[in-house]
Amino acid sequence: MEKWKLALLIFLVLGALSFSRKSMGQSFNVTGNDSVIYLIYSEACPHCHTLMNYLESRHEGVKLVKTTNGAAFKEVLDRYGVKWDFGVPMMFAIAGGNFIGLEGFPTESQDVDGYFMGREFEQQLCQSRGGTPYLVDGSYLFCKLPSGFFLGNEHSVDHLVNTCQETQCVPV
Repeated sequence: MEKWKLALLIFLVLGALSFSRKSMGQSFNVTGNDSVIYLIYSEACPHCHTLMNYLESRHEGVKLVKTTNGAAFKEVLDRYGVKWDFGVPMMFAIAGGNFIGLEGFPTESQDVDGYFMGREFEQQLCQSRGGTPYLVDGSYLFCKLPSGFFLGNEHSVDHLVNTCQETQCVPV
């Protein structure tokens, strides 16, 4: 259980480093016709860069807006009742008037078959954090945490991207 606590601590520290109030009025150059996914990251975050590498081949048909300015989205998250502890990476979209997002992502060394430290470890992490497993045909894919976020893994990223490819994810 110590591994997940250390990973959570790292997410929180990196998130705090990336949180900046300097440019609250930042513009992201999106139009009403774009299906948009937002990614908040930190330059110093290996989890963020692993996620960005994973996304490079998986965001056709959607506009990926990347920023290190998490503060720019506080009002949006508050509007949807989402509690974010400023951990990065954090990725989200608004689909059909609903918030859909994920927090965290395994680094290359933590990735086991698309899961954080493997499917069984991640399922235990989900349960210990009070999450709800997202199952397809009875098989665990990812976890919805009490915060409203999915626990970031390849499957939750694919779910978010596929949702925005199939449904217009509106700019915020």
